[in-house]
Amino acid sequence: MTKDKRQNKSETEEKGENGRPSAQLTDKQTIIELRSGLERLDQLDAADEPDLSFFLQQVKETKANSRKKLLKELVGLWGLALVILALWTTTYFHSPTVFLILQGIAVVILPFIVYFTTKKEVNKRS
Repeated sequence: MTKDKRQNKSETEEKGENGRPSAQLTDKQTIIELRSGLERLDQLDAADEPDLSFFLQQVKETKANSRKKLLKELVGLWGLALVILALWTTTYFHSPTVFLILQGIAVVILPFIVYFTTKKEVNKRS
């Protein structure tokens, strides 16, 4: 066989009956290309695993921050409760008319406060 006939024969073997590349050949090429691409990606991003002490330190810091935040919120809650209780007892026992006026104002203002706080929460979620 001549060189041209051998080349044509190898080209027809690579291609299917209708002149298109055979599925088996393209699958093999695809697998080879995928493997080489994945190997290149592995070489580009060599991830080093952090030490266990790093994670333990992160956990300790997170716990400390959450405890500080909880303590701050509890102190604020108790302080506000004491202030409200002191104001309530003062107005209730010393000046009942001031107490009733404050209660009326609170009833009028409360719906607006609830509306604006829920509106802020909805906007944050959006």
